[in-house]
Amino acid sequence: MISRVATQSGPRPMLLGIQNAHRDLMRAQEQVTTGKRINRVSDDPSDAVSALNQRAALRRSEQHSRNADEAGAWLQASDAALADVNDRLVNVRTLLVQANSGSNDATSRAAIANQIRALRESLLQSANTGRDGRPLFAGNAGGTQAYDSSGAYLGDAGTVVLPVSSGVSVQANRTGPEIFGTNNPSDPLNGDVFQMLDALATAVDNGDTATIGAGIGLVDAATKRVATVQVKVGSAAAQIEDLANSLQDEQVALKSGISKKENADFAESVIEFKTREAAYQASLQAAAKVLQPSLMDFLR
Repeated sequence: MISRVATQSGPRPMLLGIQNAHRDLMRAQEQVTTGKRINRVSDDPSDAVSALNQRAALRRSEQHSRNADEAGAWLQASDAALADVNDRLVNVRTLLVQANSGSNDATSRAAIANQIRALRESLLQSANTGRDGRPLFAGNAGGTQAYDSSGAYLGDAGTVVLPVSSGVSVQANRTGPEIFGTNNPSDPLNGDVFQMLDALATAVDNGDTATIGAGIGLVDAATKRVATVQVKVGSAAAQIEDLANSLQDEQVALKSGISKKENADFAESVIEFKTREAAYQASLQAAAKVLQPSLMDFLR
């Protein structure tokens, strides 16, 4: 029995081989050009998916780093403002001790009272310290001030909490009442710092040594309250610093992992390209010898 072989049965697989060799050559050339071993998921589905997951983790880590930077900036600004508040309260205490002496005349008392009032204004400025147009100590309230000129609190009890790592969030702010005390309309001396200083300035003007003596203890209590908040702010800042370092290490590891999955070895890529180029050229030469001559060849 004689089997008939179609005239196209030979060229067809040969052309397919040429196409495959050309495809492999183009892929090798792409790796050399881009420096990437994986340029599309189909190049290596397993490693491509792994690299995509690592990129998603890297984006989360970078967002956490941005949050940590923002929280750190808030805490640093808060710490500086609290240091100013502490210094001014120390000055107020010194003035009260001076005013509590019986040797002061009306003129001296008036001068001390004016200094206390000036320190109160400075404290208001510190209380209205802001970052990017937002007051640090106003909670989540809008506006540009935490306190108005009379010393009334304009903020709320809201907290600014930022996620800085997986499952870890840090409170970046502290509210005005935490630092300066709570307003007390019925008993200003035992109200917030601004009410207290108003009352003490008046007591100094009037030579009320009993109130001045009590005021020294109240200023000490206010200073202690500020110091307590400073400790909280400092602890949060230290936590942020540690987390920031950990996040940097995490990002370096993730970038290294992505590079190992995606990037091509340049020397190996060049060798692979040359190999594929030789294979493609060989397939073309083989095809040229095997395929039947054209009509033009018979006409020569």
